[in-house]
Amino acid sequence: ALDTVYTAPELATPTNDTKLDFGAAISGMPKTRKIYVKGTSLTSSLTVYLEQSSDYIQFSTSLKKITKDQANAGYYLTITYTPKTTGTHTASILIYDGGIDGSVKVNMSGLSIPADSLKIPVPSPASGISSTGFTANWNQVNYAESYCINLYSYKNGIRENVSVFDSIPESGFEIGGLDAGKDYSYSVRSRLGSFISNESVEMPVTLLSGIVNATDQH
Repeated sequence: ALDTVYTAPELATPTNDTKLDFGAAISGMPKTRKIYVKGTSLTSSLTVYLEQSSDYIQFSTSLKKITKDQANAGYYLTITYTPKTTGTHTASILIYDGGIDGSVKVNMSGLSIPADSLKIPVPSPASGISSTGFTANWNQVNYAESYCINLYSYKNGIRENVSVFDSIPESGFEIGGLDAGKDYSYSVRSRLGSFISNESVEMPVTLLSGIVNATDQH
């Protein structure tokens, strides 16, 4: 008979003292992160325990037990930060059982800010204007993770329709496929998690006509 090689149960990830930073969040609004939990040769379920520190009520986990099959295969554990007060919050999660020695600690942190701390962006004049598009510009906003643009088209001074571009990572967004010579404008909003600021003022843009003079042709 073949000898069976014993493999001790262990947790490959996360490693002890892993840091999980939620960054900034709007007070009262949830923000989620995922950590990958992967074990080898686990013999029973893993326990996920939120240490009862002063800030622990600001955090929660999607599961309190991860089955050995889930953990041996690899499982994404969702952790939610729902700040109830403003300021910096810290807490820790312990992962243990499953046959592993000791426990693994995940240290979490987050910064809760009031909603009015997420400012409205200020649009600046478009650049790279052509007959089919332009680059929208605006100032960067503290705490913003991304931005949203509303693109408006006008005919005889009357707004016709709007296109929305969401989750733009930074200032300077190229917009194409537009109509030559037409009047447009854009406004910008900042986003942090699921919270979106109010809309900025509109920045008008007139595209080039796209008409080439006969004298310019060779």
